[in-house]
Amino acid sequence: SAGNDGPQLNSLGAQANLKNGLSVGASENFRPDQFEADNPDLMASFSSRGGPNQGLGRIKPDLVAIGTAVISTFARGEWDAVGQVPQPDYILSVDKYDAINLRPGSDGIPDYRYLQGTSMSGPMAAGLYLLAREYLREVRGIANPNSQLVKALLINGAVRMDPDLYAYPGWDQGWGRIDIPNALFPSPPKTVQFEEGSISTTGGTWSPSGINLNLVSGAVPLKVTLVWIDAPGSALVRDLNLKVTSPSGLVYCGNNYANGWSRSFAGPSCGAGNSTWDSDGNGWDQVNNVEQVEVQTPAAGVWSVAVNGFAVPNTAKFAVVVSADIGPTSQYRVDLSTSASTTFSVAPGGSANLPFRVTNFGTVSDSVVLSSPGAPSGLSVRFAPTGPLAIPRSAGDDVLATMQVAAGVAPGLYCFNVQGTSETIVANGTTDELDPSVLVFNSTAGVRHIFVAYRKTLPVAVGGKLGGVNIWVAHTTLDNSGMPILPFQQASVSSANDLPNDLRLLRIPSGTFQDRVVITWTGTDPNVTNPDAASYGRIAYADAPYSTWNLRVMETNVGSSNFNVARVSFPLFRRAGGGAGELMWVWEHLDYTSLAGNPVRVQTHVTISTDGGNSWPAGLRVFPVSGTDTNFYFFPHGAVDQNDVAWIFAYFRTPTGNDRDLAVRLYDGAWSPTAPVVWDTTDNIQWPAVLSTAEGPNANRVYVAVTRDNLAVDLKLWVTYVNGTAPAWSSSRVPRPAFPGGQPCGTGCTISQDFAVPLGGFGLSASNANYNRRPILNLVRTVEGANTYVWLPYMENNNPYGTPNMYTFYGTEGNWAAKAPSLTKITSDGYAKGHQMTDTLTTGSLARLYEVYHASRTPETAVDYQIYLAIYSRNWEAAADTQGPLVLDPASVPSLVNLTQANAMRIAANVNDMSTGNSTIAQAEYFFDVLGAPGTGKPMIASDGAFDSPTEGVQTLAGVDVNWTSPSCHVIYIRGQDAAGNWGPASSTQVCITGNSGPDTTPPQPATITAARLSGAGFADVTITWRAAPDEGFLGGTVKYQVFRASSPGGPYAQAGLDVTGVGFPQYNFVDPGVAPNTFFYYVRSIDGVGLMANSTQLAARTQFAVTSGINYVSVPFVQADDSLLTVFQTVTLRGAWTYDCLSGTWPSWSALRPAGQNSLRTATHQMGLVIDAASAGTFAVAGLVPGTTAISLCRGWNLVGNPSVRAGYTVAQLRVETGASSVLGFSPTAPGYTVALADSTVLQAGATYWVKVGGSSIWIVPGM
Repeated sequence: SAGNDGPQLNSLGAQANLKNGLSVGASENFRPDQFEADNPDLMASFSSRGGPNQGLGRIKPDLVAIGTAVISTFARGEWDAVGQVPQPDYILSVDKYDAINLRPGSDGIPDYRYLQGTSMSGPMAAGLYLLAREYLREVRGIANPNSQLVKALLINGAVRMDPDLYAYPGWDQGWGRIDIPNALFPSPPKTVQFEEGSISTTGGTWSPSGINLNLVSGAVPLKVTLVWIDAPGSALVRDLNLKVTSPSGLVYCGNNYANGWSRSFAGPSCGAGNSTWDSDGNGWDQVNNVEQVEVQTPAAGVWSVAVNGFAVPNTAKFAVVVSADIGPTSQYRVDLSTSASTTFSVAPGGSANLPFRVTNFGTVSDSVVLSSPGAPSGLSVRFAPTGPLAIPRSAGDDVLATMQVAAGVAPGLYCFNVQGTSETIVANGTTDELDPSVLVFNSTAGVRHIFVAYRKTLPVAVGGKLGGVNIWVAHTTLDNSGMPILPFQQASVSSANDLPNDLRLLRIPSGTFQDRVVITWTGTDPNVTNPDAASYGRIAYADAPYSTWNLRVMETNVGSSNFNVARVSFPLFRRAGGGAGELMWVWEHLDYTSLAGNPVRVQTHVTISTDGGNSWPAGLRVFPVSGTDTNFYFFPHGAVDQNDVAWIFAYFRTPTGNDRDLAVRLYDGAWSPTAPVVWDTTDNIQWPAVLSTAEGPNANRVYVAVTRDNLAVDLKLWVTYVNGTAPAWSSSRVPRPAFPGGQPCGTGCTISQDFAVPLGGFGLSASNANYNRRPILNLVRTVEGANTYVWLPYMENNNPYGTPNMYTFYGTEGNWAAKAPSLTKITSDGYAKGHQMTDTLTTGSLARLYEVYHASRTPETAVDYQIYLAIYSRNWEAAADTQGPLVLDPASVPSLVNLTQANAMRIAANVNDMSTGNSTIAQAEYFFDVLGAPGTGKPMIASDGAFDSPTEGVQTLAGVDVNWTSPSCHVIYIRGQDAAGNWGPASSTQVCITGNSGPDTTPPQPATITAARLSGAGFADVTITWRAAPDEGFLGGTVKYQVFRASSPGGPYAQAGLDVTGVGFPQYNFVDPGVAPNTFFYYVRSIDGVGLMANSTQLAARTQFAVTSGINYVSVPFVQADDSLLTVFQTVTLRGAWTYDCLSGTWPSWSALRPAGQNSLRTATHQMGLVIDAASAGTFAVAGLVPGTTAISLCRGWNLVGNPSVRAGYTVAQLRVETGASSVLGFSPTAPGYTVALADSTVLQAGATYWVKVGGSSIWIVPGM
C-alpha cells in the first residue's frame, strides 16, 4: 500500500518505495452515495504520492486500484470499541445476519462497513494479481508464473487516470489503474503477447522470438513493458534498457516520455529523457526496473523489440509484454462497441435507443446473432437489423438497439446486456464539469441575471501552474417567464491549477458596489513551492456587463500550525451603515503539524473586505473563541439577519469524540465575546445551513437546518429557528445556551430557550456523500403574497434507484411547525449526481427555485460529469406543462454512409419530457442541414410502436438526399413535441457520405403478408399483418412500406392510408378502417431509400356474404390466422355447424347447446365445406390470405367441399373435367335437403359449399385466383 499521506509528492511510506515491490495507490470508487467515490478516474485525495526525493525518484506507486467506499469486514473488537453503536459507514442492509431486523440466527453484530485507504486498494490489487496468476496457470499452462511476468501484465494492461490532471507515467498514478480484462483479454483489435528471457553479461542483448511484431494498424497504441527483479539495494544493480524500433527505423527508449507518450528518435540511440531517471542524459533510464515504450499511433509493419544489458553483474531474468493490433488471432472474435450513452431514464411504457457497432475481428467471415440475455422482467430489447448479421473478416455493421419498458414496471435501476459473441465494450472517459453554484437576481437596471459557477477540468499546462481544475462561469439573462435565454455564455474565471473547492456565488445587493457578482473558493496555490503551506482562499468579482473577472487572494495558510488546509467557506455581505459595506468571507481550516497525520486543530476564521473584495486584511478567528478551547469546529455556515447582524453557526466535537453539538457566534461590527452552544445532543448534529427571513413578531427570524444521525444509524433532517427580539440580537446580546437552563427536545436533546423546539426528523436517509464536495444541505426562501416559504433541498439515499436523488421539503411556518412540510422530488433516476446549490427569484407573481447540480449520465467506466439546471416552483407537479421535451442521444446509424455499399441511414434519438413537464411524447421530426419551424420536419415514429410515454425512443430510415455530393457531411436536427403541444429544443448530430456508386438500381426485398383479420367496432375494419422485409435495417434495404388495395384481385390498386416507416419491428400491422361491406384485396409494397420498390407476392382480402336464418351452405375463401370455428364465424350467431368427412363417413358437428368439450367440429379451414344453422339472418364477414393453390382430397362418392378461390368464371363444367365428377349439387334454401343439381354453365362462387360426386379418389387442385 502506498500510504494515506497524500496528495503532496514524496509522501510514500518506506515499504511503498521498495524497488522490487508492487506499490499500489488508491483511486476513487464509483459509489456516488458514498464519500469521495464518484469517479474511478480520479486519485483519492489521501493516496500517497511518489516524488523526486524518495527512492531516487523512481516511478512509484507502480499502480492504482479502487480505494474508497470499499466494502470491508471488521472484527468484534471494533464493535465493542464504539460501544456497540452502529456507525454511519456500517452496511447494515447487506449484513450476513441482518443486523437491522435481527432475523433468526442473527448475532446482532454488524459484519460489513465501507472503508477507504490504500489499505483497501492494496488488497484489491493483491486479489487482481492472484487472478492474473491463476489465468497464467490454468489458461496459459504456466505451472509457476514468475512475479515479474504478472507485474508486467498488470502494468501493460493498466488504464490511465484523468489525463488532464495526472502526468503519465508519474508519481500520482504510476503506470495507471489496474484493469484485469484489458491486461489479459482486451477489447479487439488489441492483442496481448508475452515472453520471458534473461541476459547473463553486460552488453548482452535479447529479442523475443515468440511475439508477433508485425502490426497491421495503428488503431490501438503499441505498448511494450519490461519488468525485472533486481538485486537488493536502493540503486539499480542489474540495469537493463528497453529499445523499440519502428518499420522506418525510428527508435524509442524505455521511459523516455513527453506529454504522456514515448518520444521517437532517428537512432541508433535516444536523446536525453527525464532527468530524474536519465541522470547522465544518454536517453536511457538508470533508476527504474520497470521500463515501457508506448507509441500512440504506431505505423503498420514489422517492429523490433530489444532488451540490452547495460550493467549485468549476474544473470538478469525479465518479462516482456507487448500489446498492439497484430490482426485477427482467432477464428471467431466479435466486438460490440458504442460511443453513445449507455444509461437511460425511461418511464414505464416508454423506450430508448442505443446505437452500436458490431465488428468481426476473427480470421473468417462470421454470422453474428444479437441478443439481450437475462433482461429484467418487463424490459425487452429489439435490434435493427434483427440479424443474424453476416460480417466479413475485418468488417463491421451498425445496429440500433431499442429498449422497451413495459407499463407497470416499478421504478428502479435496471441493467441489461447487449450480446453478440463477446461482451459489450465501452471506452474510458474523463471528468468534465463539476461542483456548480448558482446565483439569480434582478439588477438595479431591471435585468434578470443567472450565473452558474463551476469547476472545469482542462489539461495541465507545462510547469503545472495552469490548467487542471479551473473555475468557469456560465451567464445569461432570464426572460419574462423566468426562463434562461439560451445559450449560456461560458467564460473562464481562473485558469490556475489550484484544485478549487466549495465554490460560492454572491451578489452585493446594495451600496457602492451594488450588483457586483462574487465567486469565492478554497484551493491550493500552485505558485507556492511548499505544497504543505499552499492552501489559500480566492475570490473573483465582476461588475456589469460581467465580461471581466478580477482575481484576488484572501488568505494563505492561515491557522495555528505550519500546514493549515482551508476547506469549507462561504461569503456574506453586511450593509454596515452603507457605502461599500462589508464583504465577509468565512472559512474552516484544518491545522496540521504534518500532513502525514491527523489535524491538531479545526478552526474557523473570517476576513472582511471594505472595498468590495479588492483587498483583504488578516483573518480573525471565529471558532473557537478562546485559543485554549481545543474542540474541533466543523462546517461553518451563516446568514445576515434583517437587522444586519451576521450569525455564524458551526458544529463541534472534542478531538477524539463522537458527540457533535451546535454553537453560534454573532457579528455586528464587533464579535460576540462568547459562542453559546445552542443545541446539545447525545448524537451528532452536522452540516448546518442558515437562512434569514422577515418573519416572526419582530420581522426577523434566523433558521438553521442540520442533520442528526439517530445515534449514528441514519441521517435525518431537522429544522429550528430563533425569532428576533426587542432589543435586537447583537454582539452584546446573544441567545442563551442550551445548558444549563435549556428546554428539552427529545431523548438526549436540549436546545436554547430562545430557539424553537427542533422540527423533524424529515427524510428517510439523507446523503452526506457530498462531504468532499460541499455542501450537504441548502436553505432558501420564497415570498409569495403574505406567505414566506422555507425550502430545504437535500440528497435522499432511500429511493428505488440506489443512488442519491434530489428532494426538497418546503412549507410555511405553520407547515413546518406541524411537522408537515410538502415534499417534491426533483430527480428520480439512477444517474450519479451531487453538489446541488439553490437560489430563488420571483418573476411576475411566480417564485421559482433555480437548482444546479452535476451528474454523470454515463457508465462508471466512462464517467463524465456535466452541469444541469432544474427550475421549479411550488406545486410545480400540478402546473400546466409549458416546456417541450428534450432530445437526447441523437444518432445516425451509420454516421458514415459509404455510397458504394448503401444509400440510407437510420436516424434515432431519445425524446424525454420527464424533467420538462412529464407529458406524453406526441411526435418527433427531423431536418437535414437547415432547422425549420416546429411541425414542418419529416416525421419519426416511436421505436416501440406508440407514442404513449414521457420517454420515447424515436427513429426513422431515411435515404441519402439525391442532391448531396460525395464526400460531404450534413447536420441532422431532431425535435420532439409533447402531448401538451410544446415543441422542445432541437438536438443535432451529423451524418457523412463517402464513395460514389451511381444510382441505386437494386430494388428492396418484398415483405411477407402473414395474416388479415377483421377488427374494430362491428368488425368493420380489417387489420393486415406482414413480416418485415428481410433487408429492412440493412443499408440500402427497405425503409418504409405502403399498403395497396383494390376491389378485385386484378386491380386497379391504390394506396390505402399513410406510409409505414420501417423501425426494426419483426412484423407490422396496418388497419384499414370502415371498409365493410366492401370486398377488398391488399398487397404490401417495400420501398428503399431511393424509392425503388417490391410488392409482396401474397394477397390479403376481406369480403362478406349474406346468410339467412336457418340452414346455409358456406365455406371460408381465405387462409385464416385463427381457424377456430367461433372466431371464423364471429359475425354470425350460430346454433349449429356441420361438415362431412368422406374418409370416415361421419359428420363432425358443433352445437351451441352442447358443452364445448363435446363438440367434434372445432375448426373451419379454407379446405372445408360447411353447413351452418344461423339463429338469424345476417352477414358472414371474413378476412384472410388469398390462397395460392389448395389441394382438396376427394373420396369415391359424395364429397362436401368449399371453393377456396376468388377466380372469376369457373364453371361446373370445368370442375367436372378437372375432377371427373358425375354430379354437382348446390345450396337452395327451399329445395328438399337444401340442394339442387347445378347445370354445367353454373359459375361456382367463393364462400359457397357444394356436393361433388366422383367415381374414384382424386385430388382437386384449386388455384386461389
